[in-house]
Amino acid sequence: MNKKKVLLIGLVLVNVLLVSVLVGVLARGGSRGGDPTPAASSAPSTPVNTSMDDVVAGTGAIATSQTPGFEGVGTRFPATCVGAIQASAEWSQKVFGSTERRDVMLANNSQEMLSFLDEIGVVPGVLRLQSTVGEDFFGDMFSGKDREGNYPVVSPRVEAGVVQVIKCDPDSDYKTAVVRVAMPVDNPVGEAVGNAHVEFGWLVRTYELQVVDGSWRLVHLLDPRDQTNYQQMMNASGNIDLDKELPVLIQRPVTDEARQIVSRTLFLSQNVHYFQNKNGEWGQAS
Repeated sequence: MNKKKVLLIGLVLVNVLLVSVLVGVLARGGSRGGDPTPAASSAPSTPVNTSMDDVVAGTGAIATSQTPGFEGVGTRFPATCVGAIQASAEWSQKVFGSTERRDVMLANNSQEMLSFLDEIGVVPGVLRLQSTVGEDFFGDMFSGKDREGNYPVVSPRVEAGVVQVIKCDPDSDYKTAVVRVAMPVDNPVGEAVGNAHVEFGWLVRTYELQVVDGSWRLVHLLDPRDQTNYQQMMNASGNIDLDKELPVLIQRPVTDEARQIVSRTLFLSQNVHYFQNKNGEWGQAS
């Protein structure tokens, strides 16, 4: 009988000890918020550039073209004012300000060009080469010839240029932006270049954009001769001193003085921004 009592007392002590240990573990877990397992560390988030004065030309695309001949050209850009500038820079450098893809643009009744326009357009079919004056002038750049039968040859340096944000309101009901890009070209003189509407060694493209499904799409290329709500801003230009300022504008590489002349004469210094890599390379932060 005494042996049974001793055994019973031993079992009771063991149970008490186990309960004490369990209570201690739960108490420590409760002091850490009720979960004794360590929380997984979150990956550091990528910083988002929100400054229109610090845009690296050649960056920002979240999707690229699948059209033959246009592979690698950005087609989707974030629905922010920085994204609007990035989209305008990309399309200026690789499509609307360059003759690099002339053969693709002219081949097969321009079917590849039209397919690319449908990729970036606000609605498939809305962008055609004679839709507005701006698109018509773009058509001249890669199809118009000079008196000797030469096509224009235009090679832009968008990162060295000037951008003007006439309007940017991605959070309103209309979700629109209007961005102008003035880009210097590598060959600033010559009749063929003039046939592409390059003036004083610079080419200008104006983009009307709208947000669709969270990214910017192209509504139209605009030109001062179009009848738009932005006519006053697009026609605001000053005079260039041909003796003093023209030599600066056609000088390569482009200088800050040239950018200031363009800003003052073409954009009246309103809502003007320079690219962060203005003295560097396309797609590379300086």
